[in-house]
Amino acid sequence: MRKYSTAALLAVIVATPVMAAPTGNYIALLDKQQNHGDSKRSVVFYDTANMSNPMFSVFVGFENGGFEDPGAITIDKATGDVYLAAFDSGAAGGTEIEIDGDVDTTGDIDLFKIDFSSAYNHWANNGMTYRTYHSANFFDGTHPNQTVLGGVVDKIGEVARTDNVTGVNSQGNTSYTDLHLEFVDQNNLLLIDGRNDNTTAEGDHQIRVLNRVNASSGQATVDGQEGGYNNGTSESWQSKQLGLVNMEYDTDAGQVTGGSDIVSSAYINKDGVQGLWILEDDGDGDDVSFFEIGDITGADNSLNKMKGFNVGTGPDYPTGFGLDNDPSVDPTTNDGSGDKLFVDPSTGKLVIVESGYFDDPQHEPKVIVRNVDSYDDAEGLIDFGAWDAPVTIDTSGVSDDDTAIVDGRYSAYDAANNVVYFYDMDNPGAGNGGSYAHDWYALDLNTGQVTIAELDVDVSNGLFGNGDQVEFFSLAAAIAGDFDGNGQLEAADIDMLYAAITGSSTDMQYDVDADNDIDGDDAAFWVQVLKSTEFGDANFDGIIDALDLNVIAVNFNSNTGWANGDFNGDGVVDALDLNAVAVNFGFNAGASLEAVVSAVPEPASLALVGLSGLAMLGRRRRA
Repeated sequence: MRKYSTAALLAVIVATPVMAAPTGNYIALLDKQQNHGDSKRSVVFYDTANMSNPMFSVFVGFENGGFEDPGAITIDKATGDVYLAAFDSGAAGGTEIEIDGDVDTTGDIDLFKIDFSSAYNHWANNGMTYRTYHSANFFDGTHPNQTVLGGVVDKIGEVARTDNVTGVNSQGNTSYTDLHLEFVDQNNLLLIDGRNDNTTAEGDHQIRVLNRVNASSGQATVDGQEGGYNNGTSESWQSKQLGLVNMEYDTDAGQVTGGSDIVSSAYINKDGVQGLWILEDDGDGDDVSFFEIGDITGADNSLNKMKGFNVGTGPDYPTGFGLDNDPSVDPTTNDGSGDKLFVDPSTGKLVIVESGYFDDPQHEPKVIVRNVDSYDDAEGLIDFGAWDAPVTIDTSGVSDDDTAIVDGRYSAYDAANNVVYFYDMDNPGAGNGGSYAHDWYALDLNTGQVTIAELDVDVSNGLFGNGDQVEFFSLAAAIAGDFDGNGQLEAADIDMLYAAITGSSTDMQYDVDADNDIDGDDAAFWVQVLKSTEFGDANFDGIIDALDLNVIAVNFNSNTGWANGDFNGDGVVDALDLNAVAVNFGFNAGASLEAVVSAVPEPASLALVGLSGLAMLGRRRRA
């Protein structure tokens, strides 16, 4: 393992290349329709710092000549990567077909991933001109300024569900794109799948986990319902049912009486509880429920169920609440019509866009907030806080040339700044898919003010995404070595690096010293350069002293991570780790290297003292 001297540390820091990474606030807009011109079957990206035109789009429409129907997107908000679920046209039943020498499975759901950073960096380094990206094995002749960028979009899985499409949603459309996708982590996504007969309780929307079983291809369990396929995929993903939505509950009959019409969903993991908030369209007033996921593997679906709300006296606590036009005044009217639902990941509060389209008189959409005090109170229920007064978007002062009200369905939420973005098509009913002109608004929920009003966004470049789904994401400056993405360099990160080293990982994010391999030198670089400390600093306080020696004593012969004294990542706290403390004892990150060296006791004598103390400790424990 390399030891970095002071001069070497400086040289390495200067010489280490800095990978460009996008930072800022962005919006991804999915156009899943086929009749919206050049942007069809694409994800169009905007920078909120300049909403006058889009940056670029990524095309997902054809996979090896097969026809895709994108239905839903979700974002890894740590990286900006977009996951997209698309119905793959063709006969149900998992039929294998060969197109241009490639094998595909028809009638299933294909899962794609868009590498946002790759597209962004290419766009930023090539004049920031409008362009449509697609991978080498994707093709289409109608997009403007086409650019082939290998790996920008990849089919990572075929997540099955090869039922025939029979359902019809409330808009009269066949339900093969009736999908809602939520990001959990890089190995798990949640899918609400409505591609069946949604008129009955048994045929209601399925809640499924999409699980990455392997980062390489060919490892999915081949099954049309509880598995996946492996044709033409770069990774191995499969799906498993966790439960049914079943929000159409008849309290008089004491049973679920029909299917649900899902409008929106949002994932949350808070207070030790994870699950999906679900907004359902109901002719008698829209409803909101929380589906708790107690077992995301699907091994025990009795743990996956609608969670009760601590409302009333029980014992039959409600598992849903009706949406109202203004619940801060009267939460019992159930006269609200929901367009979109979000959840704040830090506070857990619900943010609901309520439509004014069906009201008399019609009005612009409003945003309703319901605070959540706990997701798991002493009785195992959800405790709600107060309703905030609704905030209505006011577009009267922005001189819009469109007299129609804003459609709240096409909105996105910036939780950090408490801002809702609205994408507004100027004339969605005109012609082939509507007018291509569109506007952007940003509504600050803290002040009630419209902070962005970008009218008639430039569509001359052909990137006019008549959007169907909108997602906001914010990317902070990446920290080298922060493998779990929490913004800090800590024990969990060096443990992940050691796991990558011992597991012979090929994931080059772990090549922190940029020498094209992943080995002990990367661990030394992480500790000495990125963290600016030394081996033996168990608590990362920048000093190696008796506190670190005590960590070794307490955990000697245990198999724990860095924080418990395993400084070389071999899976056990032993004499080698004690020696790391001995060699570096007295290290102080704030002192000069010379001062540290002169203050260090003889390593051999310190190690002997430490070992004898550990031996005595062992005898006392056995006594």
